[in-house]
Amino acid sequence: MPSLDRPESSAVVDFIDGCYHGIARMRRYAEGFPVPLSLIEIDRYVERFPILIDRDEFDSAIYAMDEVMLDNMQKERDEKSPT
Repeated sequence: MPSLDRPESSAVVDFIDGCYHGIARMRRYAEGFPVPLSLIEIDRYVERFPILIDRDEFDSAIYAMDEVMLDNMQKERDEKSPT
């Protein structure tokens, strides 16, 4: 049964997933907390590793993945913090 959290794998999905992980390595932090990825990090990545898909769709996918990742990180921090 496929996961509800992740779309079925395809070459494009795998490509964007790999790009996201490369871009996320450039993430900035403020006071120890991760800052959402910005166009700066995406541009730096695309300058080094050109993409062959629509840039607007690529950016939207990266931002959506980052939002999910940051939400999950926040949930983990909330679960670990004493109430």
